[in-house]
Amino acid sequence: MDGGKIWWVAPTYPIAMEIWRDLKRATRLASIDKSEQEHRIVLPGGGSVSVRSGDDPGSLVGVGLDGVVIDEAAKLRAEAWYESLRPTLADQAGWSVFIGTPKGVTNWFHELFRQAGESEGWERWQRPTSDNPVIPPEEIEAAKRDSPRSFGQEFEAKFMELEGAEWPAEYFPDSIWFDEWPSDFIFRILALDPSKGKDSKHGDYSAFVWAGVCKDGTLWVDADLERRPTTRIVEDGIAFCQSWRPHAFAVEANSFQELLGAEFARWWKEPTPLPIYGITNTVNKQVRIRQLGPLLAQSRIRFKSGSPGCRLLVQQLKDFPLAPHDDGCFVAGTMIETATGPRPIEQILVGDLVLTRFGYRRVLASGCTGVKEVVEVIGSNGESLTGTENHPVFDGMAFIPMGSACIMWRPMVDMSSVTVSDVKRKGQRLPVFNLTVDGAEYFANGFLVHNCDALQMSLSMLYYLLGRRGERDEPELLRV
Repeated sequence: MDGGKIWWVAPTYPIAMEIWRDLKRATRLASIDKSEQEHRIVLPGGGSVSVRSGDDPGSLVGVGLDGVVIDEAAKLRAEAWYESLRPTLADQAGWSVFIGTPKGVTNWFHELFRQAGESEGWERWQRPTSDNPVIPPEEIEAAKRDSPRSFGQEFEAKFMELEGAEWPAEYFPDSIWFDEWPSDFIFRILALDPSKGKDSKHGDYSAFVWAGVCKDGTLWVDADLERRPTTRIVEDGIAFCQSWRPHAFAVEANSFQELLGAEFARWWKEPTPLPIYGITNTVNKQVRIRQLGPLLAQSRIRFKSGSPGCRLLVQQLKDFPLAPHDDGCFVAGTMIETATGPRPIEQILVGDLVLTRFGYRRVLASGCTGVKEVVEVIGSNGESLTGTENHPVFDGMAFIPMGSACIMWRPMVDMSSVTVSDVKRKGQRLPVFNLTVDGAEYFANGFLVHNCDALQMSLSMLYYLLGRRGERDEPELLRV
């Protein structure tokens, strides 16, 4: 510790404050300086230990850390380590210690633990609660009786399947990964979830998904998820079409027609038409994802090895429906139109009926999704909607992310409209809530909001081409 600069990182601020209190108590006779504002203890040798919260991964960037302790690592967001803390250790060739209780088998902590068993310079340990002499054996036996399903994870430090996951671990053997594409595709599909607004300079996450079906009915998938502006979306889409030669290129219909149609038409120079289809998903995301069940059970879906996008898709499938997805969310107090009148989003329960353009539909999931940075959309009538910048909001022609909106139409419940005059980046992080609705849309403070995903657009297109059209997900050929 002589002169060393150490950070002790917790996933949330409340956990960080518990660690800070314990650190002060443990060093009360040894520290020579203490900063309550910076949560830092300075020791006699000149070294220091600072307690930091991982609520905002981007804030975990320091200069020349000598070491870092990550507490409750499974609860910390992966980017906190990979994008912030790991680069910060490079200057001093610093060390790291990861502490935590396992939380399923599909998060970054489990992947890091697995790699530690195979990588030089790493060590790993698993110690059950029974090794702790302070815990009475009878207490451990009582816990085993009371919580048999979670005992292995919580008391034996075992990485286990998440309780409540849709599909068992045996649906995801190593054989789901492939290295080389087969040569006997019946159909090749490319799907795009643009997640774009009208500001071409603003880069939001967009997803391209490749999917092909072989003669034996096996589905082969690859994905590319990246932040890119509109020009890059078009350039990459054209390049993917030229290399993959899809029979169909599926794009969420509303977003395509206004935001990307002219750009694709301008860039596509080949004599044969670009086979673009617009898909309007009105079936809830969870319902659509469950269509994958038979494919997984029969080992008829394969994913490209070495693909970060595919690894993310598989991780979400393993944890579905428990895994957190990168959907947009709204702050407490956002009013939702329900069958019994407006109610705050935090009071909406599973089974409630909420208003959509297709009538009242049931809520399939609801709850707080964490603490996130928010933006505020201001209406010309002075009303507002506050939520995460990636949440799609309908502007009269297309669903666009809140953070990208410039002039946007506000469809009122009575379907009249007022313009939106401004978008303010609040620069603060607040607890946010989200709903999963049968129909994929609902009204929040009068704004029509929606979620979609590229993997399911790709599957919808495959079912269409194979003659298995869904009643509400039939694609429409868009002429370019």
